[in-house]
Amino acid sequence: MEKVTQDKKSFADWNNLSIKRGDYLVRNLQNLEIEVKCFSTRKFAGKDYYSIKYSHIKRHEEMANTTNTPVVFAIFTRNGRTALENSLRMIPLNELTPPSRRNKAIIYNQKIKCLQIPTTAMYPDFSYLERYKTELDRSNTFRYRH
Repeated sequence: MEKVTQDKKSFADWNNLSIKRGDYLVRNLQNLEIEVKCFSTRKFAGKDYYSIKYSHIKRHEEMANTTNTPVVFAIFTRNGRTALENSLRMIPLNELTPPSRRNKAIIYNQKIKCLQIPTTAMYPDFSYLERYKTELDRSNTFRYRH
């Protein structure tokens, strides 16, 4: 895993686009970008949700489309100024956009311009990365056999 530099100089070539880079690149998973967040959960209809600004999601989507690199949001639950232990949940960008691919439990809140994502619609811990690696291994095996 490699931390992505987020300074202005690193983005000089991208200044005409509204983009956002992830915080980390996972080199051994085809440069998968991971955007790390620490949010408080919100309650709605008895469920815990995270709210992610839609403009933030769209900026990641623009970068993913430009670089052909997948993005995963890794979200911890905020506990004061730190993260709650064992609270990591992940969700890939491609399960948030386009809306037709979105889990029906994930809703767009027009008032606050955020996607509200129930924690139950996310992958616990590192299980998404394990699943992603398995899919990559499977596709590479298929590619080399044919």
